Amino acid sequence: MMLVAQGRYKTKHSALHSISLLLILLLSCVSLRPLSAEVSENDVIHDLRYGEALYYFYQEKYFSAITQLMRAQKYNPIQKHGDMPEILLGGLYQSYGLRDESRQIFTALLKNDIDYETRDQAWYYLGKSYYQRSEYEKASQALKQITDTLPSIRNEERFNLLANIYQHQGKPEKAVEVLEDLDSDSVWRHYGQFNLGVALIKSGQAEQGQDLLEDSGEISANNDELAGLKDRANLALGFSYIQQQNSEDAVEYLKQIRLVGPFSNKALLGLGWAYNLAGDHRHALSAWRELAKRDAMDPAVQEALLAIPYSTDTVGAPGRALTEYEAAIKVYVQEQRRLETVIKAVEQGEIEKILRADSRDLEIITPLEIKQAASAHSLPYLSHLLASYEFQVAYKNYRDLFYLRHVLKGWQQQIPALQTMLSERKKSWQKKLNQLSTDPRLHKLKQHSQLQKQLNNEFQRVKQKQDTLALATDSEQQQLALLHAIKKKIDQLKSEENLEKEMQQQLEKYQLYYGLLYWKISTDYAPRLWQAEKQLKQLDLALDSTLKTKESLTRSWKEGPKSFRGYAYQLKSRQRKIKHLNIRLDALLRAQARHLKKLALTELRLRQKNLKNYQVRAQYNISLLLDKLSSDSYLFRDQPR
Repeated sequence: MMLVAQGRYKTKHSALHSISLLLILLLSCVSLRPLSAEVSENDVIHDLRYGEALYYFYQEKYFSAITQLMRAQKYNPIQKHGDMPEILLGGLYQSYGLRDESRQIFTALLKNDIDYETRDQAWYYLGKSYYQRSEYEKASQALKQITDTLPSIRNEERFNLLANIYQHQGKPEKAVEVLEDLDSDSVWRHYGQFNLGVALIKSGQAEQGQDLLEDSGEISANNDELAGLKDRANLALGFSYIQQQNSEDAVEYLKQIRLVGPFSNKALLGLGWAYNLAGDHRHALSAWRELAKRDAMDPAVQEALLAIPYSTDTVGAPGRALTEYEAAIKVYVQEQRRLETVIKAVEQGEIEKILRADSRDLEIITPLEIKQAASAHSLPYLSHLLASYEFQVAYKNYRDLFYLRHVLKGWQQQIPALQTMLSERKKSWQKKLNQLSTDPRLHKLKQHSQLQKQLNNEFQRVKQKQDTLALATDSEQQQLALLHAIKKKIDQLKSEENLEKEMQQQLEKYQLYYGLLYWKISTDYAPRLWQAEKQLKQLDLALDSTLKTKESLTRSWKEGPKSFRGYAYQLKSRQRKIKHLNIRLDALLRAQARHLKKLALTELRLRQKNLKNYQVRAQYNISLLLDKLSSDSYLFRDQPR
């Protein structure tokens, strides 16, 4: 509890720490991350492309995941994982603001015969898409179509969306009914109750709103997120009761806020006003003076510096009040000077430098690089702005554009390399073309075709006339030639009278050897004929293949230049397109940077205006105090007795 009266608590309240906690609280109730499909990390991957998309998805590289899924969808859709790739792509589209494309995917899925789990997911993302476009009736109808297959965390988010829808439709009773269906420990129930409670109080239904905020203020906070939500609920309750002039309840709830936290300064300020409302100026001053010790850049501290002398004067110490007003003016003047420096830094592009601070990977967008930007002059003054939904959306859009320009820069740097590769391939192609065009083997193909025809004719002759000896092997052909030579020699020698008898014997031997050889060849005629036919067929196939290769080479000679010209044209076309996209991206980046700068300058100038207002009020109150001190009654009161 915030018991300021119990001793003095000294702490250096870190503005950056407060910003971090505020961002945690903001990003818990507003998702700036892609609306991911329900993908189990334990699923078996059957398609490598889907696995690659999930690899990028789990690394929060959503652009790469979308690119992988779109490529697969265009060239060869992923079939082995059902509708999960489409659900994942639709959710990622939704996160990038491509709501029409996302809605087309989920609407198409719902027209198909799909299982209940896929159908529920499609209705969920479709409903969320309608909600983001403020089409609350359609969003409500879609979310009500869901059965019971969603994971618990997603189902709780669905109930929170329905509660928000009923809130926007002016049906708080239905919103409360929906929130009651959530588990009492559900973080979505706590956020829903808080949002609805604040909305009811703003609409004039304070009692109903306070009841809901009391539930949020009593949660068990076991982390910074829930502790921040609890503090925020109690802060809203405290200021609500102050507006109702109920100081007792206001003090009770404001005391429950942590002394160190993103809402502690506002709590101390409110606590002081609650005590002041009750007429307890001593405790009011105690709270405000504790607050005044903190960093003067906080608006709550600045207001406390004005409230302290006001209360001091009320308890009858105008002299001290005058001193405190003068001290407050000095702080206001000093802070205005600091703000001038900060505004000048923002005008010179400090915000853009902060937002461009590189993370480990440009594609992974973090809420804000707090640590890298800690040295920036403007960051501590922009805590409220940094924690706003508008700034976070603008920041995410800026970082998306910055990453896309980084991607285009990478592609642009690849173009010269691709052009060099194309040039080298063209040179290599021309070199090979020259070698092939002079290759003597290509010019012998006509001779080979004629030889093939002769061989086929000879085979048909052998087959028709059953010319057994035509199928003799080389060795057998040599033996036949030798036998023919021997026969010729015998015939020559037979004419000589003295050798006729002897030659008759040699002739019988010749006939024996010739008969044996002929018998050997003739008995093997059928397999030899089959083998010869087989070899001729193989020769035909080989020659046909060679002729086709020649035809292909001929086409390449003719079409090669066209192909290279086509690739060169595509590269030049892509180069022009990338250049055009870079121009557009630079313009969008400058526009987005101006928008972010405008948001920051608006916030800073509002603070500057408030400081000037505090200074004028302090100077005016000093004038009033001087009038009081110059009157006889005050002079008499200050005289010693």
